[in-house]
Amino acid sequence: YTYGKGSIMGGMESIKRVPYIPLRGQTFFPGTIVGFDIGRDKSLAAVDLAMNGDKYIVVSSQRDPSVSAPKMDDCYMTGVIIRVRQVVKKNEDYVRILVVVEQRVRIEDIYEAGDLLMCDYTAAEDYDNDTDDISMQANIRVLRQLYMKYLELTGQGESAGRTLIDDIDDPSLLCSLIANEIDVAFDIKQTLLEIDSVKLRVGHLVDIIGKENNILSIAKRINNRVVKNMNRGQREYYLRE
Repeated sequence: YTYGKGSIMGGMESIKRVPYIPLRGQTFFPGTIVGFDIGRDKSLAAVDLAMNGDKYIVVSSQRDPSVSAPKMDDCYMTGVIIRVRQVVKKNEDYVRILVVVEQRVRIEDIYEAGDLLMCDYTAAEDYDNDTDDISMQANIRVLRQLYMKYLELTGQGESAGRTLIDDIDDPSLLCSLIANEIDVAFDIKQTLLEIDSVKLRVGHLVDIIGKENNILSIAKRINNRVVKNMNRGQREYYLRE
């Protein structure tokens, strides 16, 4: 297999053909470090090829996680290129890999190459990533506030969240880090990954977290009411006794 030369972050000078792995129920974002399990034969072969080369793989989400042997039509054509840092064999059936997610990509083709999947891709470049834009500044401020509220509602604690995002000035990276942490469906995250305009991506993430916070707030009120009613019922039961 032929690999191009140059840095992954170098855009059009980047690698054009790499092993490919379809992801089940997961979407990854640039600038993050993630670990995930691989067990399908073609995916294991893709990891082997990458580890014997430059360690680069393109991944994207399957549209339907239940498909066991996905073809190109079963996969989203916007994904990311990752660089494998570590491979740990968990048992005979699967391995866990630790990777650095480096850049969004547009996949042009996915095809079988012997016992694995390969893909051709081009870099998906960000634009509208202007920190001086007033609208961007407002969205970033709201995004930070909503994420802190999300951590409070989910009981994760604000300190870890602040450690993650406090020193991040780049809107694109901030968006990726927060999107990677929130617990929403992979196809919702996929809509974010596909947006080239960072300004629009940040705005869309604001909408996603705002909606999630509303759901979490309502769920919390319902739970509190249920607990209150249960406690009242228990008190009445004991009084009757």
